[in-house]
Amino acid sequence: MFAFTSMGATIERSFGGSRGPKVFKINGQVSHHIGSLVPSGNDTPKFAELYIHDPANEIRHRMNALNPDDKPTGGVDDSIVVGLRDMLNESNPLVQTFREASRMIEGRGDEPIEDISICIIGPSEGDSPQFSMPTTTGLAALVVGGDFTLEASSRDIVVCSRSDGLQRISSLNTTFMPLQYPLLFPYGERGFQIDVPHLAVPEYGDDDGDVGSNLPPGSPSVEASSSYPSGGGDSDTNSRNRMTMQDYYRFMCHYKGDQPNPYICYGLLSSQSVVDARACIDKNRLWYIIRNQDLFRSEHMQVIADAVGDGCVDGDAVGKRTIVPSSHMGGRRYFNENFHDGLAVCRVHGAPDVFTTFTCNPKWPEIIAALEPG
Repeated sequence: MFAFTSMGATIERSFGGSRGPKVFKINGQVSHHIGSLVPSGNDTPKFAELYIHDPANEIRHRMNALNPDDKPTGGVDDSIVVGLRDMLNESNPLVQTFREASRMIEGRGDEPIEDISICIIGPSEGDSPQFSMPTTTGLAALVVGGDFTLEASSRDIVVCSRSDGLQRISSLNTTFMPLQYPLLFPYGERGFQIDVPHLAVPEYGDDDGDVGSNLPPGSPSVEASSSYPSGGGDSDTNSRNRMTMQDYYRFMCHYKGDQPNPYICYGLLSSQSVVDARACIDKNRLWYIIRNQDLFRSEHMQVIADAVGDGCVDGDAVGKRTIVPSSHMGGRRYFNENFHDGLAVCRVHGAPDVFTTFTCNPKWPEIIAALEPG
């Protein structure tokens, strides 16, 4: 109801009526799309358009924009919707920018709408990760006239007042998650960005060599080091001093006892965000594989000899064009490698005889005692 972007995936809803844990399952490729600021013609406003179009009837528009499968059986309490809207208006810098554009468009009355664009600013090369709460001016810019091509970065998201189609949001943009889940990130907290330090490398340390002591508690580059030790923070000996996307989301999804976690504390919406993050990681890995095929392409010597014998002299027809290595989970080589490993285990230790399962009661005292309230 409050998302700026739409999620381009087919949601599997066949698990909705089961008595077990809530399951969020999707099919197909995951992508986030954003449209224009103003709906075209008589179209019903959706997603980002709800922050701009007809603010006097905004609550009704939001409730009507819900997917029929997402509507609760008891209806929607409009007072809760009003409260969430007011909270986002006060706290979320992205919402504040869209509200400012709405006031400018509304102030025109019956006059033609100006060419107004919102530029959601992506981090430029060399920008350090932001650990404090973002400000409106630091996260987005409102542009009248739309002529900012010289200043716009290739990582920025530009939302125009009117557009012919949907714009895909890159998973590398820091607002990828806040745009899709404004209720999970009500302050517009920035998400993953490239070049987040894997450990507190010296460039973020004090002059006296106390590496990383000037970083705030809870920052990924500091606390992730306990799970991924690699060189003690020395960039010369550290083989990988930048966090991967999986490192980042692992840290963000990890349980933290002193604070609510948007990735685990908010029911089915948290499950959706975790599935979304997992899809982003897989997409990021596949892009790396595609762009580094020279490191993966190989073929057996016998096949090369056969190709030369058939008259191939330049080697273009030898081997597959795209190689997905066995290190990529879910690929064909991954399954083949694990299958052969399983056969090797059986050859040494014999085939398994018994596979034991048991059902446990989640109300067992040992389990209850290990859980914190909530």
